[in-house]
Amino acid sequence: MPGVIPGRVVAFGSEDERIGSEVVCILAKTEAADPTPRKALRRRIVEAAMGIDVTVARVYLVPPRWMIKSSAGKPARSTNRARVTPEMTRC
Repeated sequence: MPGVIPGRVVAFGSEDERIGSEVVCILAKTEAADPTPRKALRRRIVEAAMGIDVTVARVYLVPPRWMIKSSAGKPARSTNRARVTPEMTRC
């Protein structure tokens, strides 16, 4: 997807106590820094997920070098999930 650094996306479940269930979250690296392109990127990610019948509750956009990788070079799902904060979903 344009705007997302290839191979630097991870999806994970996060407990939402308000609804009593897990929700799907997406964490993606991007070089976009301005609010308008970031908002558009979030929308495109949600729309792409909807295209395969997946509802995404939160999209976290992070800058280059933010995401932690496993020893195999893949994004470390649980480590990155632990690093996100609610404020990160805002542009």
